[in-house]
Amino acid sequence: MKTASISSMLTVGGETIPSTVNLSAEGAIGQEPEELPAGSAGTVTDNPSSEVTLDEGHGITDQDTVDLFWAGGLRRGMTATVVENVVTLAGGAGDSLPADSTPVVMCTQQTIDKDYLGDLLVLLAVIAMRRCCVEFFDASDTSLLVLDITAGGLFVWYDGCGFDNPLATKTVAYATFSCGDTTAGKLNVEILYNSVS
Repeated sequence: MKTASISSMLTVGGETIPSTVNLSAEGAIGQEPEELPAGSAGTVTDNPSSEVTLDEGHGITDQDTVDLFWAGGLRRGMTATVVENVVTLAGGAGDSLPADSTPVVMCTQQTIDKDYLGDLLVLLAVIAMRRCCVEFFDASDTSLLVLDITAGGLFVWYDGCGFDNPLATKTVAYATFSCGDTTAGKLNVEILYNSVS
């Protein structure tokens, strides 16, 4: 039996009240923090052509799958064509690329290859030191849930919290994550679930 404890501070009527929820389930996934590699800073230099110029030493390579972050925006799952510091982006989903001269951060997607049934979830928690994107997919590469987490942010769903399970009826095959900051950090994706039986 696996357990998790979620602590938070609730403000009710101007008074701050500590709140703790203790959960248990038969299985757990991803309780060790993932490394959140730093993204690369750049600027949109040609919006119609989906062209971004990155700083020297960016580390993005040809045909990488990348996410692009900017203030108030995020575009995910694009294919990068790289010529030195100029990256041309194709495909993807999310927000349209911003105007020329907009500062951006580009990061290659990383993958967590774990599968489970969404209906069996007891807890889904995502905690990030830096801004990041975590996206859950099924086996046909259909996006099931996208989380744009702010630096120091937290997404939590647990059974009995009063909100619908965001992955109900879905079968998760894997998740991707990327960093929207030029400083590395940690990402913790914690999942508790019950078995089919």
